[in-house]
Amino acid sequence: MSSLLLSAVLRTSEVESRAAAAGLTALLSPQMGKDIVWFLRRWTETYLLMEEKLSEQIGLPLSAARWMVRYLLEKVTDNLSAWSSEAELANDTVELLVTLVEKRERAAVVVRCESWWDLATRFAARRPPLHLLSGAAQTALMKALVLGGVAHMDADAKEQYWAEVLRPLRQRFLDLVTRDDFAQISQQESVRREVVATLQALCGIAEATQVDNVAALFSFLVDFLSGCIRLMEVYSDTPETINLIIEVFVEVAHKQICYLGETRSSELYEACLALLQVYAKNTRSSGRQHAPPQEEDQYQDLLLIMELLTNLLSKEFIDFSDSDEVFRNPDQGAPAPGRTVSAVDVVLYGVNIVLPLMSQDLLKFPSLCNQYYKLVTFMCEIFPEKIPQLPEDLFKSLMVSLELGLTSYPPTVMVLSQSV
Repeated sequence: MSSLLLSAVLRTSEVESRAAAAGLTALLSPQMGKDIVWFLRRWTETYLLMEEKLSEQIGLPLSAARWMVRYLLEKVTDNLSAWSSEAELANDTVELLVTLVEKRERAAVVVRCESWWDLATRFAARRPPLHLLSGAAQTALMKALVLGGVAHMDADAKEQYWAEVLRPLRQRFLDLVTRDDFAQISQQESVRREVVATLQALCGIAEATQVDNVAALFSFLVDFLSGCIRLMEVYSDTPETINLIIEVFVEVAHKQICYLGETRSSELYEACLALLQVYAKNTRSSGRQHAPPQEEDQYQDLLLIMELLTNLLSKEFIDFSDSDEVFRNPDQGAPAPGRTVSAVDVVLYGVNIVLPLMSQDLLKFPSLCNQYYKLVTFMCEIFPEKIPQLPEDLFKSLMVSLELGLTSYPPTVMVLSQSV
């Protein structure tokens, strides 16, 4: 039955692809395209190149499975060419690509296909129509390209791959932010598009972190973090860009900090502290501390800041940096002389920013409320000795918020408050 269903979907998919190639896209239904991709993604995840013992029993023979991988890759490239302006279909198509390369056995087949290298080159160069993809699709596409880069390739092929996929991104970013007139041209539409696309790509790179690529990816991403600090200063009046910058830090901390040794953790802490200092300066200059709350999405940056602090705290109880020699490079396992910034320094500095902003009215927003009490709970569990050291006004604000958590908010918040 499953093979008959797969055959029917593949025939429908082929009709759609040929119609699109003939310029008949206007006659096709994007919903049908979404349904096809939905099925192919779930079938791929379940059956395609599974464990060797099960593969031929409920999946496909090896030769057929390799053909299927190549076919699905062609389907992805066809869809991205024909449907790049259909956000939902394009997003689903990119997620199919992510599924293809998440498993190494499939990725090893994918990276041998010429169409994969062509897709990587076109995306790195921001050639049309890939530049029309939504932000979420561009993030997921970069994630897929990075995941493909850890597949089985010889050293020369891997070096060529990273040169074609990642180095152009770094070079364009450095050429832009190091310009003497960057502040003057920063609001030009083409410059803003380039900045946003770069930030989305960085989020995708961080999301692709795995145990065997974290060292290389962190070394690549850390070079961007100082540049992102400058972007925070230049785009202080552009909330959407500010949110994307903070999101880069959130993703790096979330995906990578548990693998980093002392030296590299210190580098991340220093970058996060610099980010928070600029954020605090921007907040003071905007008068936001005294502004009445309006809409929850206007406080997305505050939500991201709290998420960043929570991710940094997670290092204290989820730490894989010493469990595997793969991550203990000569410069990573030893203490970092001259570095004084630690996780507690960053978190306490961030809490000093967050507490004055978290009014009773703001705590009525569910996502802000939940993230705030999660952060406070983690901080009290990991650094209880630091709580009495808070400035008196901030300590009072913290106690008032905990009292509200025990009496005025949903059970999930009450449980967090009780644990403190």
